[in-house]
Amino acid sequence: MTSVRSQSKAKAIKDAHPGVGKEKLDFVIVEDIAQEGAFDKAVISNPPFDTVIHTSSPFHFNVTDTKKDLLDPAIIGTTGLLKAIKKSAPSVKRVVCRFLWEGRLRNLIALAGNHVKFRSHP
Repeated sequence: MTSVRSQSKAKAIKDAHPGVGKEKLDFVIVEDIAQEGAFDKAVISNPPFDTVIHTSSPFHFNVTDTKKDLLDPAIIGTTGLLKAIKKSAPSVKRVVCRFLWEGRLRNLIALAGNHVKFRSHP
């Protein structure tokens, strides 16, 4: 399952991988990752999955409000995903987060529980 912010993003990914079927590459739309509960439905899957790779963190140069445009989506999006996994995706054994804000993750990882280990790679 791949979460994207719009149907056009899903289409672009599908178009880039035309030989990959829906059974291996499917999408859920999460329009605003900074909204509380944004990932609650996205992590519910049948069959369940055991790994989540989170690569979403906004970085652009069209910033008018640093908190709203960069920090909230990065922090609330990541914590929201971890909360949703903890609440609704007990099959998940591994969460990989890779983004420009990696240093912030150390403060957020506690949401996933004591069994999570944090490793940062350059």
